[in-house]
Amino acid sequence: MENKVSIWKNSVNYGLLAGLLTVAFSLILWLLDLMENKGLGMIGYLVLAFVLFIGSKNWRDNMNGGWMSYGEAFKSGFFIVLISAIIGVLYNYVFFNFIDPEFIANQMLQAEERMLEAKPDISDEDLAKAMEISAKFTSSSMLAVMGLVMSLLFGTILSAIVAIFVKKEDPSIVG
Repeated sequence: MENKVSIWKNSVNYGLLAGLLTVAFSLILWLLDLMENKGLGMIGYLVLAFVLFIGSKNWRDNMNGGWMSYGEAFKSGFFIVLISAIIGVLYNYVFFNFIDPEFIANQMLQAEERMLEAKPDISDEDLAKAMEISAKFTSSSMLAVMGLVMSLLFGTILSAIVAIFVKKEDPSIVG
């Protein structure tokens, strides 16, 4: 039972770190008007992978005698992702409602422009239907749900990969 508490406590600490680093990075991209740059957005995923690695390795080396099964490494990574994702959802709520309340409306205008460029002969009726569907998926609550689901999905995959490199089986148990 002690290990579970230690994994959770360690994961909360590193999840907070990952969440705060991600929020800071997102704010920097927003301030520099670089949020549309998908390449820079990938840096956030690399930061998350790094925090997953050091967080899980910290638990392995400092709280579990230098050993960690694949399952423990995966669990550690998943908990880090969970905390980070919750922070991300809270940040997005604050961002969309207080920091840049026009962000979603501006994204909708850009989507409409892209749609008109891709299909210049689209009827007004079809454009209105497409924009109505887009609006349903860009409400702040829908973005929060989708953000949480996508963060957990990607984070689960990333945790599974990072766990391969962090695990270090205890030779006295593996036999």
